[in-house]
Amino acid sequence: MTIGETDDNNVEITAGINDGDQIITSNTSTLQDGNEVDAVVKQDSDTTDSTSDKQDGGADDTASK
Repeated sequence: MTIGETDDNNVEITAGINDGDQIITSNTSTLQDGNEVDAVVKQDSDTTDSTSDKQDGGADDTASK
């Protein structure tokens, strides 16, 4: 992984991550080589709500969320 600019809260990754890779984004200061971790999938905060789906003629998919 290639790291670009950083500040107190952010790290820019400029290369070395591929589609499907999983990365750790929090509590990294406590990690050590060999630690086991549990993956948690974070929901995208920019998802479209069901109201705008209906206005566009889309199906109401609230049951699947």
